[in-house]
Amino acid sequence: MEIRQNVAQLPTRPIAFVIALLALAALAITGWSVLRTNVVSPETTFGSNPAYAACNGLGPDAQERCIQTIQDQQSNAETNHGH
Repeated sequence: MEIRQNVAQLPTRPIAFVIALLALAALAITGWSVLRTNVVSPETTFGSNPAYAACNGLGPDAQERCIQTIQDQQSNAETNHGH
């Protein structure tokens, strides 16, 4: 007598679909989390570098432009080494 005959078979297609959806959701959440942690926040920037104090008190868009300008200037200074 075979045991397989008495065991009800589970449909594998819906289970595979659910596992694929869960994997996709995990990947999306991980990617979103990584992208969120790499964003420069004005609060962190102001506290860690006094050069950004000039950007304090500006609107959100102006703060982003101010921060980007300072970062570009610092990058140019490092690239040119003062020349």
